Amino acid sequence: MPWEKQFDKDEVLDKAMQAFWNRGYEATSMQDLVDCTGINRGSLYATYGDKRALFMASLRLYDDKMRRKMLSELEERHKPIEAIRHLFLAFVDKASPKGGNKGRFPTNTALELAHPDAEIDAVVAKSQEETEAFFPG
Repeated sequence: MPWEKQFDKDEVLDKAMQAFWNRGYEATSMQDLVDCTGINRGSLYATYGDKRALFMASLRLYDDKMRRKMLSELEERHKPIEAIRHLFLAFVDKASPKGGNKGRFPTNTALELAHPDAEIDAVVAKSQEETEAFFPG
């Protein structure tokens, strides 16, 4: 009988996303990911592949869970000008010491990983384009 994973993949991915978001790609080691997720190295590799694959899954999770959800909720709850105001307040909150000085994960990624990586560039560019489209022309 094959071995069955004994952890919640979504929860582990969320923890990895937080680690990458807090530290950045380069400064987050596999040992950091093992420590923050509570999952052994072999299980991380078997489930997500290498560090880069886990990072890409984390970046996509942020885009789906955080950015798209936030923009959708702002559009539903507020008129355009108020939605923009709330969006900027949310950015300021995340970038403040109270918010953990985190900034936007895709923006942090673009700044940190300035070397060409087509897959990372595509995710970051799409995130930026969709965020810009939120603002009325």
